[in-house]
Amino acid sequence: MPELSLDHRAWDTQHFGYPVASISNSELDSAALARLLQAAQKQHYQLVYWASCDELDQSELCLREYRGTLIDRKTTYAKTILPNPVPPNDGKYQIIEWQAGKHSDELIELGVAAGLCSRFALDPRIAPEKFRALYEIWMRRSIARELSDIVLVVQEHGANIPLGMVTISMKGELGQIGLISVSEQQRGRGLGQRLIEASDRWMLDHGAKTAQVVTQLQNVAACRLYENGGYQIEKIEYLYHFWLPARAQALRT
Repeated sequence: MPELSLDHRAWDTQHFGYPVASISNSELDSAALARLLQAAQKQHYQLVYWASCDELDQSELCLREYRGTLIDRKTTYAKTILPNPVPPNDGKYQIIEWQAGKHSDELIELGVAAGLCSRFALDPRIAPEKFRALYEIWMRRSIARELSDIVLVVQEHGANIPLGMVTISMKGELGQIGLISVSEQQRGRGLGQRLIEASDRWMLDHGAKTAQVVTQLQNVAACRLYENGGYQIEKIEYLYHFWLPARAQALRT
């Protein structure tokens, strides 16, 4: 039997304004999952995350008793980094490194747009302003180089307005894409693919042998972008949100 573990999520608790925890074990049977959710309820947690290696049957009792919802099929893509040529200058677009710490309203909006298919946007119990604030913080901290090593931006030559962006971080020989987005008005022009190619070159130049990016399986456009860029699915996790009823109410029902 796997060791049962319930982890307090301090940042999430502060951000959302109610107690949040996560279950670290990805392989649990229904009885073990129920015990952890009962423990979370006794500790007055309101929201519990669980990333499962398997999808639960919709008839599972704990989904009903603990208000569980499959909110995301978290999909990890990976590939080996190979050299790719620098595209010829088409006279219209260029990709640059965004200056660390330089504020941009357009970049913040691109960061929020990158999360529109995330579990925090799709869960109707999470307030929209909390979702937005989460991705604003993520983007600002990426610009400040706290959550990324670089932010690459695509813009028109002679302009200083980001039309798309990608954030990248390095962990040893692994390069990771954090956020990637192209403005709605500029989609369909190949800018996303150019950002992927530029990411490859930057990662390769900084010692990466493999690249990784996480998205949502339901985000068809993102999945297609990564697959066209040579990424393949490495794993899929089933992310559940459990919204626990107050213990006193649960004991009465």
